[in-house]
Amino acid sequence: MVPLPRTKPTLSRDGADETASNLGVVKVRAGDTVYALSRRHHVGVRDIIRANRLEPPYKLAIGQSIRLPRAQYHTVLAGETLYGLSEHYGVDMSAMVRVNNIPAPYRLIVGQRLRLTGATAKVAQNAPQAATQSAAAAPKKQVRKGIPGKPPPLASKYFLWPAEGRLLSSFGPKEGGLHNDGINFAVPRGAPLRAAENGIVAYAGNELPGYGNLLLIRHDGGWMSAYAHNDTLLVSRGDEVKRGQIVSHAGSTGNVASPQAHFELRRNGKPVNPEKYLAKS
Repeated sequence: MVPLPRTKPTLSRDGADETASNLGVVKVRAGDTVYALSRRHHVGVRDIIRANRLEPPYKLAIGQSIRLPRAQYHTVLAGETLYGLSEHYGVDMSAMVRVNNIPAPYRLIVGQRLRLTGATAKVAQNAPQAATQSAAAAPKKQVRKGIPGKPPPLASKYFLWPAEGRLLSSFGPKEGGLHNDGINFAVPRGAPLRAAENGIVAYAGNELPGYGNLLLIRHDGGWMSAYAHNDTLLVSRGDEVKRGQIVSHAGSTGNVASPQAHFELRRNGKPVNPEKYLAKS
């Protein structure tokens, strides 16, 4: 879930309809709708609307010329994740889940072909110039609007526990073929969660199904920490945070029934058991 791709993703295009793909334009026929064109030419509805600057209620006129942006795809390589690809191509994670019918826990398979809804040639050529979170509520300490900057040096050899609580689920394999890439521990609703180390906020939002309000912090040395199921997030993408800084309040958002925190540590894109790297006291 957390890491960025370790190799540069490459984009491929769909040639399912050679006439539409080569010309890039089709003429509206009697009975055509945006949805009908989407199904016929294998192009996303929103992609057609955006490419042609259509306005609600999106009615088409017979003979109208409609641009059909070619569908764009990515073939999954080892180490790549939904979050990393969404950052690289500037596309919405939840849309990727829906359009590709990816089941929970939303892991990708090497060789899997993903449709990149909303990705553009410009995004692909200039990747990873990813779209940013809204700056409306961004704190003053935001570093910059593009890809988050380089994380500051680590303050300690061991990471800080985000909060104290009773362990609900440990790291590792679970029943039903599932795997917990982190640890879950019970905390009161609204309890403060603290940054495990100095870092830069790489993601703050709720687009990934199951995780609720999710916070990802990139740390020096190839580390990434994740904090899920938050009630509220107190930092935004691009913010620099200090070790021990309160970054969120615990809750029960996502696929959990009681207030708790899900915490992950990853090193160079691989999940590790957080308990081995957290300070003992």
